[in-house]
Amino acid sequence: DNGVDNHKVIGVAFDGTGYGEDGNIWGGEFLIADYADFERKAHLKYLPLPGAEQAIKEPWRMAATYLYETYGEGFLRLNLDFTSRLNKSRWAVLEKMIKRRINSPLTSSMGRLFDAVSSLLGLRDEITYEGQAAMELEMAIKSVQSSKFKVKSYKYGIEQEKKFFIIKPKEIIMGIVEDLKHSVPVGAISFKFHNTIVEMIVETCMKIRSDFNQNYKLRTMNSELNEVALSGGVFQNIFLLDRTF
Repeated sequence: DNGVDNHKVIGVAFDGTGYGEDGNIWGGEFLIADYADFERKAHLKYLPLPGAEQAIKEPWRMAATYLYETYGEGFLRLNLDFTSRLNKSRWAVLEKMIKRRINSPLTSSMGRLFDAVSSLLGLRDEITYEGQAAMELEMAIKSVQSSKFKVKSYKYGIEQEKKFFIIKPKEIIMGIVEDLKHSVPVGAISFKFHNTIVEMIVETCMKIRSDFNQNYKLRTMNSELNEVALSGGVFQNIFLLDRTF
């Protein structure tokens, strides 16, 4: 589509749902790819998608799942608007589904992380059209003056496990929770979250590039990884795309 000749690039594929080679739902992927083939090099940590397709329609499910992953069963005691409005009986059913892996496929979707944050911030617990929660999360940024922020992003983790770099958003969730506890404006939290994803993309690409180039020292300079291709519905987010690009 962009007139790029056939050579290896780092492909960043951020989307809602896509069936992966390992049978899980992909959507937060970093690949080394050319026109002939690809190799997965990094991805967002897998998390259950309770209710599968229903979790896409109801972002609160992923918000609760991320809190559960981060704090365990104690997340219900967090003093948050989200936990106050959460239907505890519905969550009890979801918790059993997650524990027993009933209709809860694993996903590495970045789109679902955006949905979860949107719900945590009280923007959108249920959607009426595709991408609504993420769109409203992006729009929230317009309500704040970013130049006044002292801290412009959250911490996150990147760990190498076997042949993959695994991106772990646990600290992002913890940072958002702390900001909510301190009544930080929703727009400011959204701004910090978006900046964090940009930093995450850059750092992960640098790790992949360094790993590739070190492992292929006998290759010519022309075969080194020096380009990144961004793909997927998440990059319809103009704020994210502009800052990443």
